[in-house]
Amino acid sequence: MLCLRKALYGLRQAPRAWNIKLDASLASLGFTKCATGHALYTRRSKGGLVIVGMYVDDLIITGAEQRDIDAFKEKKLVSWFMAEPREDHLAAVKHLLRYVAGTRDYGLVYPRRSRRELELIGFSYSDMAGDVDGRRSTTGVLFFLGACPISWQSMKQKVVALSTCEAEYIAAATACCQGVWLGRLLAELSGEEARAPVLMVDNQSAIALAKNHVHHDRSKHIDTKYHFIRDCVDGG
Repeated sequence: MLCLRKALYGLRQAPRAWNIKLDASLASLGFTKCATGHALYTRRSKGGLVIVGMYVDDLIITGAEQRDIDAFKEKKLVSWFMAEPREDHLAAVKHLLRYVAGTRDYGLVYPRRSRRELELIGFSYSDMAGDVDGRRSTTGVLFFLGACPISWQSMKQKVVALSTCEAEYIAAATACCQGVWLGRLLAELSGEEARAPVLMVDNQSAIALAKNHVHHDRSKHIDTKYHFIRDCVDGG
């Protein structure tokens, strides 16, 4: 009989144990978890706002003042294998460095903007039955904050669309959900009510379907969850 004394990396409960540890550590440093995005933590002080984003065991840090960011880095971002590194870890580090060296000219530029310019603009797109195996379409969503891309995703749709209109309509509904969440997150981070997001759809039939509340033969089979976009259109 073996008794596990603590969670180890790679076990089923390890992510939960890591999240509990990280959450407690950030709370001790004065950070507050965002209600809209549980992977985001904020700390407001006289020096300004510091935002920490978490993705599994990686952290991304941004803030108004560089000294606040540097002070936070001095507190904790200790690597998992720093205590006992092996040759395969060194090979992985060299691979990352080669990638960074080869992509130094790539990047996204986010200039400082006024709060009046913080407008969310989204684009949705879908192919038609692009998956040759299951004949499902693929949804593409891209959101800009002003002129800067901040969120994008590509995912296979969960249902088989029977027309281009339906495929684009499903993609627009997915983008609509993302836009609502981004708007709430932006309002929480900025402390001000966000402007209504703008969604661009390149299919006239899908746009008409989003504005038309009368079910007809071409749309009555569409799952009700995708009609959420109609409520958002009515709300502006």
